[in-house]
This record gives sequence, structure tokens and C-alpha cells, in this order.
Amino acid sequence: MKICIKNGEFNPSFIYMYGEEKAREQGYTIFDVPEGYENCAFEDFDTNGFNVELYNARQLKYEKQHRLSELLQNLDEWDYKGQKYLDGEYSEEEWNEIKNQRKQWREEVRRLEKELNSEE
Repeated sequence: MKICIKNGEFNPSFIYMYGEEKAREQGYTIFDVPEGYENCAFEDFDTNGFNVELYNARQLKYEKQHRLSELLQNLDEWDYKGQKYLDGEYSEEEWNEIKNQRKQWREEVRRLEKELNSEE
């Protein structure tokens, strides 16, 4: 797969629409991207072209951000269970299971937030 980049403009489809010659005429630099990295982004390139390490770091950061979002959503969705417990709708055993799950999620949230903040 080939990718075109010009002045910070990342254009993965230009070369397929107009061809390499037109891309070069338009001032694009053409980079080869290895198979399996088709969902690359501008941030995955450096002065030498496509950089697998940058790609992997971006993917890992995306996965952490996605997981963090899921965990925060889970915690929000489970907030109502605290009120149900206060209203007597859960036994102590049920509530302890809920608390333990929420505790695990909060610990993972803190870990992910710490990792993401250290990467910036």
C-alpha cells in the first residue's frame, strides 16, 4: 500500500485515484506502508517514512483510551445500583459483589490514567 503526504496533509487515497505520477506532480511524497498497517495515520510517519514503532505506540494509546472510556461508562451506569442498595433492593452479598467490581474498575481507571498522563 502507498500513502501520499504533502505539507502535513495525509492523503491515503490520492495515489489510487490519480496515480503516482500525478501525486508527485502535486508535490506529494509517496511512502510504502507494509501489509497489515492499512489503518495508519499521519502520526505514524517520520522523516524516513512509515514507522512501525510510532504506529504501535499510537495503537496502544488508542486501546488504553478506549478501555478507559468503557470503564468510566461502566462506573456511570452502575451508579444507580448504589441508590438501589440504599433503598434496600440489594442484599449485603449482592452489594459486596457490586462494590468489588466497581473497586476493580476504579483501580484500572487510575492505572490507565497514570499511564496515559506519563505518555504525554
